Amino acid sequence: MAARDIIVIGASAGGVETIPKFFRGLNGESRTAFFVVLHMASDCKTVMPDLIQRSTRLRVENAEDNKPFQKGRVYVAPPDCHLLIEKNHIRLSHGAKENRHRPAIDPLFRSAARHHGPKVIGILLTGTMDDGSLGLYEIKKSKGVAIVQDPGEALYPELPLNALRVAKPDLCLTLSQMAEMLPGLISQPVKKSKAPPSGDHGMKPESKIPKSLRELAHKLGAPSGFVCPDCSGPLWEIQHEDDLHYRCMVGHAFSPETFLASQSEEVEKALWICLRALEQRVELQQRLAQRSSGLRQDFTSQVFLKKAKKNERHARLIRQMLERL
Repeated sequence: MAARDIIVIGASAGGVETIPKFFRGLNGESRTAFFVVLHMASDCKTVMPDLIQRSTRLRVENAEDNKPFQKGRVYVAPPDCHLLIEKNHIRLSHGAKENRHRPAIDPLFRSAARHHGPKVIGILLTGTMDDGSLGLYEIKKSKGVAIVQDPGEALYPELPLNALRVAKPDLCLTLSQMAEMLPGLISQPVKKSKAPPSGDHGMKPESKIPKSLRELAHKLGAPSGFVCPDCSGPLWEIQHEDDLHYRCMVGHAFSPETFLASQSEEVEKALWICLRALEQRVELQQRLAQRSSGLRQDFTSQVFLKKAKKNERHARLIRQMLERL
């Protein structure tokens, strides 16, 4: 019988404050390896290992690719890399973003469930949107323990609330309750079992051999008709219990909420480009009208002015749309 010696933790907005508090409450736990993903910008220098180190006696370090992991240590995902775990070692992947993030929480949780099954405790903390919800569901499905921070305590409750809806976790706890219950959960003996493979495994950052378009079409059916906001490739709509998510052939993944947010950004970007092009067109048409007038080509001058006024109206409408987005 094995103990639960793998703890994976994910957070988004508010995580900088919340994750050190989580470790401060534990007072060290040498029987377990901890893995942490916090959403961050790709070009930032993370201070998360230092912040956690001040709160725990455990050794905290940035995760390194192909490095064996040890109990009694905390491994933090570095910027712009997905953190994955296999049987005995860490993998870092520069694979496609998931839910608009790299590192994302879902890949860590899925890899833990796949390779360690019931030995995993998954914890989702404060944040926005819903990255980590499907990964937490995978942990629960593989007989691990799924825990969500009490939304009433979370600095940003949206992520915990979405996880409660999608993953239906085993426990919803405050940080102090987690600190109280984790030692007992870690000590509980568990039977080893292999987690069922995920249906779209070949499209994910942890996949060593990506699937071809033909293989994906055979396995998942025809694409949804939507286009990936990140690469403009076809998106597949994948059903998960009562929920949906979208994934393209290179691996970009979106929940419906993040997909909608990405589309909104695309629409806004396209409108700004259109506005810029229209306003430049108006300027050019006015200059051409002045030039024609100077050459006494009055009819041509009036044609350019008429077109300029029409484009001015179009530009004004687009600017009004942008102000309402």
